[in-house]
Amino acid sequence: MQLGRAMRLGIWVSVIISLPVITSVVHLAGGLSRAVSYLYIAPIITAAIFLGDIAGMIVAIAAGLSTLVVPLDASIGRQSALLEIFTTFCVFYGVAILAARLSARWQLRAQELSSLVSVGQALGGKLRIDELLQMMARYAAEITRSKGCSILLLDPKSNTLSVKASYGLSPEYLDRYPLPVPASSLDEEALRGSIVSVNDISSEPRVGDQTTMKKEGVRSLAIVPLLKGDGPLGVIRVYGASPRQFTAYERRLLWGFAGQAASAIQNARLYEDIRSTKDPYTLGHSERVTRYAVQLALHLGLPENQVEQVAFGSILHDVGKIGVSEHILDKAEGLSLSDETLARLHPLIGRSIVAPVEFLGPSSDIILYHHERWDGTGYPEGLAKEDIPYLARLVAVPNVYDLLTSDRPERNGMLPQEAMARIRDGAGTEFEAEIVAAFDSCMRASHRHEAPEPKRSPLFDLTGGGEPD
Repeated sequence: MQLGRAMRLGIWVSVIISLPVITSVVHLAGGLSRAVSYLYIAPIITAAIFLGDIAGMIVAIAAGLSTLVVPLDASIGRQSALLEIFTTFCVFYGVAILAARLSARWQLRAQELSSLVSVGQALGGKLRIDELLQMMARYAAEITRSKGCSILLLDPKSNTLSVKASYGLSPEYLDRYPLPVPASSLDEEALRGSIVSVNDISSEPRVGDQTTMKKEGVRSLAIVPLLKGDGPLGVIRVYGASPRQFTAYERRLLWGFAGQAASAIQNARLYEDIRSTKDPYTLGHSERVTRYAVQLALHLGLPENQVEQVAFGSILHDVGKIGVSEHILDKAEGLSLSDETLARLHPLIGRSIVAPVEFLGPSSDIILYHHERWDGTGYPEGLAKEDIPYLARLVAVPNVYDLLTSDRPERNGMLPQEAMARIRDGAGTEFEAEIVAAFDSCMRASHRHEAPEPKRSPLFDLTGGGEPD
């Protein structure tokens, strides 16, 4: 257990003081009996858990020696003294060993959980697959203290594995990919759902091209499958620089890490699929709205997790339009009642599209409610005032601002100052007045290049200020 020097010293002092205190209590109790001797177990367990195996052994021996200075209980009899002392020593020793082993196991589980939580947090913020895979490769090598790592993704059509990211490996070594799955029986075994570990590649005939691996400095290997849904996504290969056995702890870590990584890969693919379905105008509009909305969120001092929700919700706020006919979306006015009803379905369609992506849950309110109005005349539910989720009220302002300033086939966009005047006119009816005031202040500061530079998002370039192109 990781303790500071002062804490360790304090525990040592407490344990040392406790031994003569317990000895005095035993003496006052009328002598050593088996029941009374168990009082010594407390400092032994304390030392073993908090100070380690050796400390537990030392305190156990000291406790055993302490029993020699007190008389035996009269009921024991002198002929049983040596047997009683020997039994007491054995009990103390066993308790110290057991406590130390349990403590070590608890610490191992705590370290495992901490490592997986750290990896999960890091992966959760990445939606670009190339960045995600590169981070995965580095983490896999670091958590197993290995030479390097490669991430191989499976192409189910060609049944080949291709390197998508690597860490600690030379380009020359990676040139042999893509590789047909049947050409590597080890990878093929891993893709069926098990961890494959090779302690020494020299003694494993199934390792192909051992010469190339040895030239790279690889002597051991672990392969972990990336499994999600109906089938495998690929494998993680971890390379050791010397013959070694990957421990059960490392194998559990890699298995847990691979599960998190597979989920993150699937989320990233779904996210990119969603973005790729947008037409150029919708995508450009969404990225500008994201830039403005993130600037506004930072200007308002929102916490980092809410700024991320604003970024995700803004870039995807119009994703539901992929389910609405283009001829309806292209008409600014003159829609029939049925066409207008279809157009107003896009927030609901959008939320249903992102629903499978768990981490986008907090951002789904933005997608669903960004067309609600402060006075209750918006859609899809006609919410009013504080009943509209705050982040949806926030994104609604930059959304309309960009719509007003952007050129469309049927009209030219407004000048920025004209659009801002239109936004101010809507304060208290269409928009929340406080958000409008904050947006006005944010845009003025940005226009003067006085706004502090926003944090750079891992997803988009959100640092561009000022008005849209």
